Amino acid sequence: DIVRGVDVVLKFGGRLTGTVTSSVDGKGLAGAEISLHGKDYDPNVAHSLFGAGLDPNNLPPTSVKSGKSGAFLMEGAFPGPMMVQVHHPSFLPYFRSISLGDGSTLDMGTLLLEPGGVVEGTVYSADGIPLAGGRVYLSRRSQEGGFLAKTATLDARGHFRFQGLPAGTFDLSASSAKAEATLLFPPGVEKQVFVAPGKTSEVKLTVPR
Repeated sequence: DIVRGVDVVLKFGGRLTGTVTSSVDGKGLAGAEISLHGKDYDPNVAHSLFGAGLDPNNLPPTSVKSGKSGAFLMEGAFPGPMMVQVHHPSFLPYFRSISLGDGSTLDMGTLLLEPGGVVEGTVYSADGIPLAGGRVYLSRRSQEGGFLAKTATLDARGHFRFQGLPAGTFDLSASSAKAEATLLFPPGVEKQVFVAPGKTSEVKLTVPR
């Protein structure tokens, strides 16, 4: 059989432009990721282990990164109402709701990112030796119902670092590389630490025998 008249019309899409800068000194931030999500996207899942990839409106994944001066240009964006997210490792995520028309260009102007907090430290064995190759677990349940969870691998000196964290109290725990293979879930809370915006909190963890 031959089926005729099956025409596919492609939309041109929209264009987004803008500049990502630091709220501290006003300088452009290179390497920030600008991504699009559906209009019903929940910002509370941005930090979660599994929720960041979920989009309630099935918006096609589209993202670009800012250049050396912080400027960015996104082309071929799916038109309609949506949520724009800007992510940089050292800063808090930025969100803005927009509506983009097919074939239109939207200049978002200057997007100011607030500095996030930092938690860093060293994990030791019960014998007081820095623990290399293990894992550190950081988590926090917010009052809005969101859940933030991150993991980090210890370097050769047993050191770890989490950055770009929102203000609040976080739970920290750690495990050795040997125990990592047998753990189905992260170990219980070993220490709590308060994180202030733009500040660094240093902690020391000890893994029991």
